[in-house]
Amino acid sequence: MSRSGADELRRFKQKWAHADYPPIAVTESELDSLERTFSILLPDDYREAVCTVGLVRPTIDLLQAIVERGLLVADLSDLFSPGEVVENTTGLQEVSLPRHLVAIANDCSGNLFCFSALELNERRTRHAKIHLWDHDFDTVELVAASFTDWIRQLADIKPIEPAHNDNQSGQ
Repeated sequence: MSRSGADELRRFKQKWAHADYPPIAVTESELDSLERTFSILLPDDYREAVCTVGLVRPTIDLLQAIVERGLLVADLSDLFSPGEVVENTTGLQEVSLPRHLVAIANDCSGNLFCFSALELNERRTRHAKIHLWDHDFDTVELVAASFTDWIRQLADIKPIEPAHNDNQSGQ
């Protein structure tokens, strides 16, 4: 049985977020306003996940696991609030972000995870592809078939185990 976007985001939160920093709450009305701003309909899996779980802010442990394991995957630094989605998307579209992309998150290098508005403008869908826009090279690549799949990929990364130092016992 496959997990929902909310289930995967909960799993991601348990593995990669710090318990002292709870996810930031998002309301349906905030997402409705974001949709009106861009004349889009966000996918159900994304809406459900961020409204149910909130915006998870991962710790540096995710980036550390990606780097130390030599994984060819971009880390997730921040999931943007609806206001940040609007601010980052409109601001960067004025400079170089392709007009069809709507930025929902970033990685540690400032690259943006995005939905394509071209997929979100006719009717609400269950899923929409996640793209990564690289601001240094002005390239766009497909990251995952859906928000759920993207978060699942990140939640499936194994954490780095802390090194044990036998000399710490004072012997």
